[in-house]
Order: sequence, then structure tokens, then C-alpha cells
Amino acid sequence: MRLFIRNAFPDSSGGKVAVYSHRDLFGRKKFDQIPVGRLINQWHSFQCDAGKPALHQASGGDLLKGNYSDAAVHMMELMGAQLGKGLGKNLQGIVEPPAAVGQTSKAGLGKGKTVHRAAGPPQQQIMGYETEDGVKFGYSGERNGQIVLELTAFDGISNARTGELTIVPDPEEMRPALLWRGGPVGIADATFPHPKGWCFDGFEKVTLDKANVRTLTAIYRSAATKRPPCEQKWRSALDLDFDISRIWSRLCRPGMTPRDFKNYYRYLMRSMLTRNLRQGRPLPANPLAPPSTMCRMCANSHERFSHIQMCDTIEATFQPLAALANALGTRCENDQQFRALGLACGEFLQGTLSDLHIILWKFVIIHMVAVDEEGQRFVPRDVWKAAVRRQRSRLDAHAGRTQLKLIRTGPATQSQLDSWSAQVHPLVACYNDDGSQTASDPWARTLHTLDLTD
Repeated sequence: MRLFIRNAFPDSSGGKVAVYSHRDLFGRKKFDQIPVGRLINQWHSFQCDAGKPALHQASGGDLLKGNYSDAAVHMMELMGAQLGKGLGKNLQGIVEPPAAVGQTSKAGLGKGKTVHRAAGPPQQQIMGYETEDGVKFGYSGERNGQIVLELTAFDGISNARTGELTIVPDPEEMRPALLWRGGPVGIADATFPHPKGWCFDGFEKVTLDKANVRTLTAIYRSAATKRPPCEQKWRSALDLDFDISRIWSRLCRPGMTPRDFKNYYRYLMRSMLTRNLRQGRPLPANPLAPPSTMCRMCANSHERFSHIQMCDTIEATFQPLAALANALGTRCENDQQFRALGLACGEFLQGTLSDLHIILWKFVIIHMVAVDEEGQRFVPRDVWKAAVRRQRSRLDAHAGRTQLKLIRTGPATQSQLDSWSAQVHPLVACYNDDGSQTASDPWARTLHTLDLTD
């Protein structure tokens, strides 16, 4: 390339070429000094943009040999291809071979390439016009000096013109249409909800028109995975410094049913109707009596949610459970943490002892409701006895299912007996070979004291 420039421009001295630029006011020619290196770079850039096939064709070479290798050209000639003629039996095919744009680097396909689209007229805006038959949508135009609306129909992909025209008497009544996923849904300034004006809580970037099944699933899943606010309230109310989220696993024990834990679940969610929330409504048990906000259990203080776990009567109700836990080897104190959440020295109650704590809350709430609805007195011993009776029935049901398994499958192995015993520990000491249970001594004494041994 440098040799060609030196021969074409003999006066190129000092690595520069004098190129005509313009004439001045006196008609004299003016020249610019362009470095030879710049001309060489421009020639290399032109080669890259034009491509070797185009340069080969411009130099008078064959079309096929400029685009394909000698071996490929030879194979095409054996199949009857003729240089400069179309393909096919009647030479009706294309003459110039298609250009193949290849890529030899390891980058992704299309990297660094810009797709140039053909410039065309700007897309016409869909307008809306209110008529007696409803809102009509289409493209505005003019026919015979009148403003008309060429109606369109949305087929789910595009707005196709139907060819039907509607005369618009007042052009000011024709306003831009609101599009939702490509189709018109109303007039932009009179439609609610606007697809781009609303979003989902926690998903501010997802507007209504962009919501899909995946987005809605993520929204519902995020709501289900949020930690309930009651956890933070319990930590602040009981001055706890550890995560209490493990409390929900207590409701999923094998011996528990929704009938047993639904009342305690309401208590954990802090959604109980206490008397301070009745707002002066009379009590169903005695409608003529003046409304009272005093505690239903102790009648010594105003009843509110924060008072329940501090109530002296509730403390007396949970005292037998605390004594039973200590007798079974679980060190605990009958404090607010024990009564509210079943915490014994910073750890939750385990096994059937945890089940009994939840069932006790079930009957606490039942008897609290009975005070207002039926006029009964809240007696701690009656509440404790009802809870123990229910716990004993759950243990009997577990033993019944175990005995049915033994009848169907035969004698149990020691590992099976140990597994069944772990499900009913610590109130039950162990399972026997015949499927019967051996109650622990403290639990047996509790049943005997309450006259529930039959």
C-alpha cells in the first residue's frame, strides 16, 4: 500500500500526501497534508467493512471464487453450476451467492453488531371516540374534508384496520386511547385503573400491564414468607433476646390436630377479643347488667391482652403444668414466658409436654368465652382437668393406631418401638411389645389425682 501511494503521489515527501482541499478568494488551490499512515488505516477499515468477497468481485474476479473456497466451487461446478448464471434446472435461481456473515471470536452471537432498521413513517397513534354504542378505536384521518376514524380490531397481536369509517363531528372529542398489552381498553384520560399508574406493594417496578403468572406467584409467595409481626411484639413484651420463630414448629406435632392448636394460634397472633375491645357492649350471659371491662378470670384488673399472661388466675391454672414439667426433669418456672410461649429456661417445651401446654391454652380460651356467653365461673382446676382429659385421649388414639399397625404387620422391631416412644415422650415412658403404653410416674400421678385413670 505504501508503494502504491509513493507511485501515485510522487511528491509525497516526509510521510505525507498533498490532497486538494479548496480554492481561496483569489482562485488559488489549497492543499491539505494528510499522513500516509491515516490513508493506510482508512484503506484497512474499508476492507473490513466491504469484505473480501466484494473486493474480489470489484477486482473482476468470479462471484463464486470470491465467496467460496476452491473445493466448494469445484463441487458446485460438478453439480452443474455455471459462473454468472442462476441456479436450478432452468437457470431461474439467484445469480449472486448470499453473503454469510461469520464470527470467529468467542464472544456471544451478535456482540458488537448494530441492527439498522429501515427508516419509515412514525407509527400512528390509536385514538378513541365515544359514541352511543360505546367507545370506538381507530386511526384518525380525513375523507372529503371531514374528520373520520378508521376503526381497528385488536387480535391479540396487532391492531388491524377493519376498513370501516366513522365520521367524527367534533374532532376535539377524539382523544388518545389507552393501550394495555398492545390493545386499547379505553380513553387514556378517563380509564381506571391506569396500567402504568399502579403497581404491587413490594414490586414497584411491576406495573399492572406487565404483571404475568410468574409475577403474581412471586407476590403471593412473598406475602406468605413474611415473618408475622407478632414475633417482634412477643420479643418486646417478654424481653426476649433470641429468635422465637421455632415456636411454630410446636403446632406441627404428630399428636396435634387443628382442633387442639387453633385457639392457641389465635393467642400467638394476639387476635383475642378481650373485654376492653367490646366498647361497652352488654355481655350475652347478662344483657341487663352494665358492661364491664374487668378481667373474666380474676376480676381484679381491667382485661386487656397484656394482662392475660400476668393474671393471678391464669398463673394458678398453669401451676400444675409447671409442677408436672419439673417432675419430668424439665426445669421451669411458672413465669410469663412459660405461660405465654411454653419457655422453660430459654428453651421450648418438648414432646407431649408441649402438646399439653397448647391444649391447656385451648381450654383457657374456651372457659373465658363461657364466662361471657353462659355466665360460668372460671375455675383453674376445671380448666386443667379438661386439658389433661384431652391429652389422655390423644395418647390413647396414638396407641390405637399403633396397635392396628401391629395387627397388620406383625410384631414390631425395637427401632419401631423406640420411634413410637419418642413421639409420646415424656408423658409416656415407653411402648410395649403389644402396642400398649407405659405412662411415666408423674403423668400417672396426675391422672390419678384428677380421677382420670379409667
